[in-house]
Amino acid sequence: SILAENIKLEKELSEKQSTYDKAMSQKKIAHLTFDDGPSSNTLKLLDVLDKYNAKATFFVIYKEGFDDIYREIVNRGHVLANHTYSHNYQKIYSSTKAFISDVEALDNKLKEITGKEPSKILRFPGGSNTGYMSEHKNMPHCIFKALKHRGYTYFDWNVDSSDATKVTL
Repeated sequence: SILAENIKLEKELSEKQSTYDKAMSQKKIAHLTFDDGPSSNTLKLLDVLDKYNAKATFFVIYKEGFDDIYREIVNRGHVLANHTYSHNYQKIYSSTKAFISDVEALDNKLKEITGKEPSKILRFPGGSNTGYMSEHKNMPHCIFKALKHRGYTYFDWNVDSSDATKVTL
């Protein structure tokens, strides 16, 4: 009967899911992320990622003249994530309103360029524990709350290549 067949398929699916979950719990997974782009190296980086069939998240800022690169990131199946429009610490960390305005400006610009809805994934310039935010007593809490209210998730990094402090090319 159809009911018996459905029960059998559900059991088989459940067993396969259990096997998969167990196997994945033993795997180490690295999430590739790139900040502050795009740059003149982005297309070369995309080619390397393609060569190894790897996907990444690009935490971008707005840079005029790179519209084709933003589109290429999306067209190759990677994620565009928000690193603020201006990446100007003094401007964005001056108030919660200024921060949210800068984030939304980038999302609007990326949607205009790519035709895709924003990912609602964000990385704070300087990290979520940046000294710029902590200069203002309640600002980190207010920004986190405003982002959550708007559906954003933020990610920091746990490995710092120090590429922002030295020339590495």
